[in-house]
Amino acid sequence: MFCAAIVRLILSRNRLTDLPAQTDMFATTLTTLDLSYNKMTRVSPAVVLLHRLQTLNVQGNMLSTLPEEISVLECLTDLVIAYNRFQVLPPAIYGLPALETIVASNNQISTVWTAGANCHAHERLEPPGLRPSSAQ
Repeated sequence: MFCAAIVRLILSRNRLTDLPAQTDMFATTLTTLDLSYNKMTRVSPAVVLLHRLQTLNVQGNMLSTLPEEISVLECLTDLVIAYNRFQVLPPAIYGLPALETIVASNNQISTVWTAGANCHAHERLEPPGLRPSSAQ
């Protein structure tokens, strides 16, 4: 099979609305999946079939959340969710044991809850300039 050794799949700027069904054929090899700048309003829970995934880039879509199932991606170290419609960081990310980098710029995030992320429960970080009285 020609795809046996594929480790990076770049599908940016293709007008995709969902994760292509054939993506699961890369489940044992794929480490980078770039779905940036498409027309996605959701990330399919089928992304969890990509067991070796280390980098997921969904920048520039129309996402406001990620599926809870994403927390089983034990190898995921880099998550790019910039230029979407997130108002809070997706709760599922706090279950990602290897996560090192989250790029979440250019969303509508006003408060970042850090519960479950090697921090004290209900601790939160507030972006510079956000007055504590205006945080929700």
